[in-house]
Amino acid sequence: MFAAAASVALPRIATVWRPPLTAALWVACELARARLLTGEPWMLLGYALVPSPLLIQTADLGGVYLLSVGDLFAYAGVAAALGGLGIAARTPR
Repeated sequence: MFAAAASVALPRIATVWRPPLTAALWVACELARARLLTGEPWMLLGYALVPSPLLIQTADLGGVYLLSVGDLFAYAGVAAALGGLGIAARTPR
């Protein structure tokens, strides 16, 4: 679900907007999977921060979904920065 939506939406927007859109799209897919498909929010990305007490404090504000947005925003930002430098996504010739 995420891969299909990302492959359609991400190439059409400016590079600066890709990290927030990636994070929002991922969390929307997590929310749909947790609420519509199974009814149980298991194995969400935000649960990966449980070993870090300092980072999970933001769950008070937005739950596990805010943790997922923060994770993905950081990861997508790093990927966009590496892609802008020509380091990531090299295609073989």
